[in-house]
Amino acid sequence: MAYPARLDDLKDLFGRETEAISSISNSVRDYLNHTFSHLLLFDSNRLTEDTLQVYSRAVFVKGAPLHTCVGFIDGTVRVMCRPMQNQKYVYNGHKRKHALKYQSVIAPDGIIIHLRGPYAGTLHDAFILRESGLLEAAAEHLKFGGKHDIFYGDPAYGQQDHIIAPFKGALLTEDEQEFSKRMSEVRVSVEWGFGKIVRYWAFVDFAKNQKLRLQRLGKMYAMAAFLSNVDTCVYGSQTSKFFGLAPLSLSEYLHSG
Repeated sequence: MAYPARLDDLKDLFGRETEAISSISNSVRDYLNHTFSHLLLFDSNRLTEDTLQVYSRAVFVKGAPLHTCVGFIDGTVRVMCRPMQNQKYVYNGHKRKHALKYQSVIAPDGIIIHLRGPYAGTLHDAFILRESGLLEAAAEHLKFGGKHDIFYGDPAYGQQDHIIAPFKGALLTEDEQEFSKRMSEVRVSVEWGFGKIVRYWAFVDFAKNQKLRLQRLGKMYAMAAFLSNVDTCVYGSQTSKFFGLAPLSLSEYLHSG
């Protein structure tokens, strides 16, 4: 997944045919998905009250006007080849391409703590949010006594019990404008998270080789996100450095949940 033409390089390195290397790679990916995919769902065992308090404190110290923001939610559109069948169901009007969508939440330590998808490129982010199960997980695990933690997202998500978005409208007060501005400055971290996935695992961003029904695109993207988390545990990330939070160790991450 690191680069579209890497199989030819590995053929010379390992002395195996590209078909064999591809089969081995797929088997490893399937094993990782079977063993660790649960780490990409909201992990209430690791995301304890103490951990979420550390997150919210880091976001506030960085300039957010909220004491309760523990992560940032966003969706990404991954362009793919035009499928042979049911093309209209995956056509994304914004990108004007056939695509799949994913939704993720990234924490201030740079770890993707929730990833769902793929969804058809035609679907709205608000619909995906309702289908993802995140609202139910947040309602159950983001309340501690009188504290009500939230995720911050873009206007597409609207206002929810545990998700808030920028103020909308042409006639905003100065306070509302300042709130949205300061939250936008810290929310940029979620874009860094998506960027890291495609930077390290360029194959998932190579549209000509993203072939629906011929490849397991959802599993491929999920494992790219998981391996990005692994890299963050070992080396840190732009997000963790921005918020001044050291991510958990690799051992802690792999044995959580």
